[in-house]
Amino acid sequence: MKYFIKSVIFFGFLFGGILNAQSDKKAEELLESVVNKTASYKNLRAELAYTMVNHEMDIDEKKSGIIYLKGDSYRIEMEGQIIISDGKTIWTFIVDSDEVMVSNVDESDESISPNKILTTYNEDYKAKFDSDSKYKNSDLKLINLKPN
Repeated sequence: MKYFIKSVIFFGFLFGGILNAQSDKKAEELLESVVNKTASYKNLRAELAYTMVNHEMDIDEKKSGIIYLKGDSYRIEMEGQIIISDGKTIWTFIVDSDEVMVSNVDESDESISPNKILTTYNEDYKAKFDSDSKYKNSDLKLINLKPN
């Protein structure tokens, strides 16, 4: 079964000459710049969008939300669920059913976490510049990350 996951990350930072980036190489440079800059932050809030496509099972699922990061800990609020992790345990709260699922963080190479996406994107994902946009007074860059 082949899964296609498209992770989209919005970051509203000004990076001088990088703001006019249009190519995949420029997308990678922008991501590198964002990763280096965000590594200096104690915490981070970002908007995110997630798409999963499975042609064999006729799945085309799109979700958006907000992510909060602090070290290995994170909180994701995404359409009907809240996912919280302290880096060791993951709590997934399903709002509609008022249910919480608890699991241990998977340390395997195949596991996905917000920090892992931000730090290993260049090894595990292909970055592609999508578009420019504006939000209030900030310039935003839309970059798609596809698994290799």
